[in-house]
Amino acid sequence: MAVSAMTSRIAPQWNTPPAAPAVTGRAVDLWRIDLERAPADEDALSGDELERARRFHADYHRRWFVAGRTALRAIAGAYLGKSAGAIEFGYSRTGRPRVKGSEGLFDVNLAHSEHAALCAVSGAAAVGVDIEYVKDIDQLAAVAQRSFAASELRELDRERSLEGRLERFYRTWTRREAVIKGLGDGLPDALDGGAISELDAYIAARTAERWSILEFEPLAAYLGAVAVAHDCPVLRCFDYPGGPA
Repeated sequence: MAVSAMTSRIAPQWNTPPAAPAVTGRAVDLWRIDLERAPADEDALSGDELERARRFHADYHRRWFVAGRTALRAIAGAYLGKSAGAIEFGYSRTGRPRVKGSEGLFDVNLAHSEHAALCAVSGAAAVGVDIEYVKDIDQLAAVAQRSFAASELRELDRERSLEGRLERFYRTWTRREAVIKGLGDGLPDALDGGAISELDAYIAARTAERWSILEFEPLAAYLGAVAVAHDCPVLRCFDYPGGPA
């Protein structure tokens, strides 16, 4: 089988963003967001976003959600020359948000874990991103057995230390989730119950495009991955206003 995805490990250099960013060609912009310090502007959110925010019982979870949606809107607005409140979203059948007015200009995807978030913006192709806080989880082996391919399970089994197994688990998980989100598939169905075998086979069954997967450490105790539907993406990394995560 032809290889449908190439995976590389990178060490991002985080920079101050330009005032009016733009993505063209193979460019992919990756934004790192500290949800504790980033602005959380409820006035910029839509009614359905506010309703989702109200469902969180803990104040800090509600704050992180509002800050993440504010950041997504502000970042998309920076590329479109619009305010955060002027951004409108459409949603796919699986719930993946798409920015109205961005068609043919860029694709955008947001992920968050604990107080950190990543937003990826791609100018030429579909993009997906994931971030995970690395922590021990109950029944790690059972979760992996249910969700990973045979080759990925063998890689996990080769790790003897808990630290090594956790890193391998989360690197595998973030790669998979970034690809799933980039393809626009539903996360619960795709990640659970063995719906995905090998990533190459999963991608090839859905598209003829060749994907690139970049994995990295966005900050201490976190792992991330970004997947984009073309070869050799040119990655630019920015810290979202409000301070590095």
